[in-house]
Amino acid sequence: MSLTYIRLYRRKQFINHQEHMYSNDSDKPSRGEVLPSMPPAGPRPTSPKKKSHRLFYLFLAILTIVAASFLYFSRKETPATQTLTTIQPEVSKEHILGILQSQAQIASTIVVIRKMGIYDSDSDKVSLNPNSWKIGHRLCVVPVDITIKYGIDLNEMTSNDIIYSKDNSTVQIRLPQAKILDRSFTPKTNRAEVLALATGARDNIGETTIQQVKTMAFTDVIEGKDDILFRQLSSEIDKNTKTVFRSVMQGIGLKAEFIK
Repeated sequence: MSLTYIRLYRRKQFINHQEHMYSNDSDKPSRGEVLPSMPPAGPRPTSPKKKSHRLFYLFLAILTIVAASFLYFSRKETPATQTLTTIQPEVSKEHILGILQSQAQIASTIVVIRKMGIYDSDSDKVSLNPNSWKIGHRLCVVPVDITIKYGIDLNEMTSNDIIYSKDNSTVQIRLPQAKILDRSFTPKTNRAEVLALATGARDNIGETTIQQVKTMAFTDVIEGKDDILFRQLSSEIDKNTKTVFRSVMQGIGLKAEFIK
């Protein structure tokens, strides 16, 4: 098929199309009119406005892909981060020890014990036993006030007495045993408190004898002959100390347990 024939064929199709578009004979072009030229074959040119729209949508698609990728990888790393935060940072044992030792005043108590000593001037003997008192003898009763500080010496604690749990949420605390921390008695004698009980003439009690009675009473208390009293004090001090320590540890985000 020759090139001339193809052109004539396409020309005929174009003319038939133009004739079909007119609705009546008056609209038809006359034989002498020149028909409009046929549009050239090939793709239509794209306007600048459409090009800008296409570039905008392409940029928007790229931005969406980048944002989606960022969200995906950030969520993927979240569980590992949360796992690490469940383990609390460890407060140093030395710091905890310092906090506990600053509460020394609640780990002890001061008691005053009054003992009654007796001097029998007939036998020239000193006794703390009321059964030795004999009516009719010349007796002197000497009251002795003994001051005792009893409790837990927190200065004996070391960092080895503080043990962390695996997740650092609990500390185990080992407390020293309660004991007598300090003791004393007033050596000065109040003569008005020394009672003289006698039937008949009696000898005046001297200061040396009074100090002997006081020393005997003091030794009797310190050697633990009032062991029942100290057991009661120890139980009360242990309870109070643990209650305060639990509260103090809770204040820094830790749970306290006590071991022996």
